[in-house]
Amino acid sequence: MPDTTAIETRGLTKHYGSGRGRVRALEELNLNVDSGEILGLLGPNGAGKTTTMKLLTGLTQPTKGEFSLFGAPMADRSQLGRVGFLSEERCYCRGLKLGQALMFYASLYGHSKQESRKRVKRAAKMVGLREKLNARPRSLSKGWMQRFGLAQALLNDPELLILDEPTSGLDVDGQEALRGFLHDLKNQGRTIVFSSHRLDEVERICDRVAFIKQGRLLDIVETRQATSHGMYVLAQFSERTKMELVESLDDVENAYLTSDGKTWRLDLKDGCGASGIIKFLSVVQGKLIDVKRDEISLEEVFRRTLGEDADEEDWS
Repeated sequence: MPDTTAIETRGLTKHYGSGRGRVRALEELNLNVDSGEILGLLGPNGAGKTTTMKLLTGLTQPTKGEFSLFGAPMADRSQLGRVGFLSEERCYCRGLKLGQALMFYASLYGHSKQESRKRVKRAAKMVGLREKLNARPRSLSKGWMQRFGLAQALLNDPELLILDEPTSGLDVDGQEALRGFLHDLKNQGRTIVFSSHRLDEVERICDRVAFIKQGRLLDIVETRQATSHGMYVLAQFSERTKMELVESLDDVENAYLTSDGKTWRLDLKDGCGASGIIKFLSVVQGKLIDVKRDEISLEEVFRRTLGEDADEEDWS
């Protein structure tokens, strides 16, 4: 896929209502999403995540600002054929079996009956739904219906998937299957944007995370970099070594004795590697025990970024 940027927004804004009753759902969103990456949207209720998704899929129009999909301006609605969307608000043809409903949705793309059947089988296989194609919605759990929604989003073989709460209703096995499924799609070069209330899932799946609060983008971070909180060295020194000398090393932020009474922890300054400490150890005949990196959870990053709103009981 030649496009290097799947999504680009510039000052994207959405207000509902007017005057004192105006709701500022999204304000001046500037966001780039590279082709082939997985981006997570995180924020409390009403942050603007779903509004962003509805704007990108043409379900609502911006108050101002603009966006492009694969380099084409938002006015070029032909690009929406390259997008698959899973809405948090589900709408199903309850009188039809799942297979019949998927056939109907596939036909909306202008495919022949034969091609539609082929696409339905492929999408159902991808999400583990083939055994339920003859079932009706009322007989199935929320988890199965979630798989149905994912299959529906895949019918047009999209290059960009926009998924609103895709893990909702899935059990542990379903979540694990979804994780593998999304990584498979990424390996195929597809782009994925999704929101989720499962921070652990976002941490495992996403390349980057965008934090949104009160309609404004607060920060975008690389998941791996955001959850790595610095490097430290564990080492032991002979009694002849003056610890004041160790503490004065340019690469060392802090140095203190651990609970075993003989191993020192040397916290390194940001951007510093362990090579200087290792060289110093060889000079003073010290013993290197380990080099480690402090890890913090994405939940902690979330709380630090959003502040008090992160303490809401249901912030997804």
